[in-house]
Amino acid sequence: ETVINYKPEYITDKDGHRVRFRYDKKSRKFVRDEHGELIPDRRGRTFRQWREHIKSPDDIWDEIVKAAEIPGTTSASKLQPIKARIVMLQ
Repeated sequence: ETVINYKPEYITDKDGHRVRFRYDKKSRKFVRDEHGELIPDRRGRTFRQWREHIKSPDDIWDEIVKAAEIPGTTSASKLQPIKARIVMLQ
């Protein structure tokens, strides 16, 4: 069984609030420190962790299914582990 944990769409703090980071409007890039880390800035922008074309967790699942496609096999549904447990308990 494989468990997939999605990162939130935006970087959040421990309370689930979106964190803002320093952003350079001229270069249209986030500013990073000497270690390559984003610099927190209350007046900055939120940092999106998902790829441009990903809009929902279903889009993430579609990408996983596409990447794991093997000719001659079928893909698993997101609920397959739950269905398998139900069958085992019957």
